[in-house]
Amino acid sequence: MLKRLLIPGSLAFLLTAAPSDSAPITIDCEGAGTDDMCLPGEVIDEDGFRISFADAERFSTGNGFFCTPDCADNGTISLMSFVGTDPGVIRLQRIDGAAFDLLQFDGAESFIGRPDLWAPFIIVNGVSFALDFINDGPGGVADFQTFLTPTMRNVTSVTFFGDSKDFRLDNLVVDTVPEPASLLLVGAGLAVVARHLRRRA
Repeated sequence: MLKRLLIPGSLAFLLTAAPSDSAPITIDCEGAGTDDMCLPGEVIDEDGFRISFADAERFSTGNGFFCTPDCADNGTISLMSFVGTDPGVIRLQRIDGAAFDLLQFDGAESFIGRPDLWAPFIIVNGVSFALDFINDGPGGVADFQTFLTPTMRNVTSVTFFGDSKDFRLDNLVVDTVPEPASLLLVGAGLAVVARHLRRRA
């Protein structure tokens, strides 16, 4: 009788203990100051992730001095790739260097009234996401678009690039990837349970 209860109970425990998709994390940069200009070497760390530059690029947060005239706006702090004389690449990684999934992100144009500076698309790890060129700043229509990224799975780095044009980013939704050791442990446990079930049969 004890064995009948033990095996199903062990199976249930292993299934519930198996690594499952953790709750997605939204990196919204709300901890970054408004109207900050981040220079080479500076980073933004949030929820175990790091936003940095690929080379000597710059980006700003908020909608203050560097967004005069106003920039694309969603009512919260967001990032802008401020190209200037450099290509304007923004990189996202986990601080511990482990793999993660990028599920989606919000993207938009930059300065109102300066479509000559707007990136026509945001290139994410080589995949292009077209911007709609709708941008009227605070209030009005929605400046940001939400892009789903089904191919950005189990990556260790994600780069956002506007083809040397300005763009804005916000709400980077990410998820962690289970460690191989955890998957191996659960797999071994399930194998033991399966062997016991076969013996009973």
